[in-house]
Amino acid sequence: MGKLNNLQTLSYFIVEAHNESDLKDLAKLNHLHGTIHIKGLGNVSDTADAAPLNLKDIEELHTEFNGGREEMAESNLLVLEAIQPNSNLKKLNITHYKGSRFPNWLRGSHLPNLVSLQLNGCGLCSCLPPLGQLPSLKKLSVYDCEGIKIIDEDFYDNNSTIVPFKSLQFSIFENMVNWEKWICLRFPLLKELSIRNCPKLKSTLPQQLPSLQKLCINNCNKLEEWLCLGEFPLLKEISITSCPELKRALPQHLPSLQKLEIIDCSKMEATIPKCDNMIELDIQTCDRILVNEFPTSLKRLFLCDNQYTELSMQQNVINFPFLEELGLDWSGSVKCPSLDLRCYNSLWRLSIKGWHSSSLPLELHLFMIGTQIKRNKRNSIID
Repeated sequence: MGKLNNLQTLSYFIVEAHNESDLKDLAKLNHLHGTIHIKGLGNVSDTADAAPLNLKDIEELHTEFNGGREEMAESNLLVLEAIQPNSNLKKLNITHYKGSRFPNWLRGSHLPNLVSLQLNGCGLCSCLPPLGQLPSLKKLSVYDCEGIKIIDEDFYDNNSTIVPFKSLQFSIFENMVNWEKWICLRFPLLKELSIRNCPKLKSTLPQQLPSLQKLCINNCNKLEEWLCLGEFPLLKEISITSCPELKRALPQHLPSLQKLEIIDCSKMEATIPKCDNMIELDIQTCDRILVNEFPTSLKRLFLCDNQYTELSMQQNVINFPFLEELGLDWSGSVKCPSLDLRCYNSLWRLSIKGWHSSSLPLELHLFMIGTQIKRNKRNSIID
């Protein structure tokens, strides 16, 4: 392999067990460009084989440290240090890395053009690298990093006059099973934030997210409160599911909100914000829900299995001309509002539980008859 001096494209390179000298052969390929996946880096046991790689024209680099043993953590670090990519690198993935810390070159001054970074299965690292000064970083994904307990100020590398994470738009944290605390600073351009399966996280989440458009929080069992003190003028989608300790999570001024989903948050007390553009509202298995006014733009509405639901007395819950799906459970409601379904030609799915009266309202009977006459291909269901 090392004799192919003029080779320009090499999509995959695998370091086989007991043949670590393969890595030295890769170092001799001076003209590679584009994308390369390097697998089997965990098989490198002799640090003398961790020669600096000449990847000056590589724009996308995937490194996988599969193979080897846990006690080879130090060699993993030396190998990753030696791989040091060029300053033109745009995308970097590090997978199953067994080193105790990340390489020194993983910071802004060495990778000014890095746009996307994924860290996956780097379980022995106790802290994330200082990424805040990566000037071009737009997407950050962190998965299965079991050693991370705290994300603190070092993560932001906030020792200069440059705003940390000034280009970051998308961020994912998933399966961080020991992550407990996030010391948060401002993310000026962040559009999407996803936090999934972080069972020990319980501290406040970021406040200064002026550009946020989509928020997803799932399976964070100890998260108690998201103190929504900041402004979210562009936030369009919120999905919060399976956070049993979360009590409060909603700011009341969300002018751009289109989709709100809160499910299996048994201690949640929420007042539905007034949003003129909301299309989907799905609140299920929560504690106390207060609705002052439903937006008439709704196409999908579900209020089910909540302990207590209170509606404004002036609110006609079914006054939605565009409604397509409706699911209501009044068993925990203070008072059932009037129902008038006769004019909803778009409604194809209907589920009602816990109706207080012994009989269904006349309007509902008329709706059922009208649906049968139209022979709508979709079904309307009364539970």
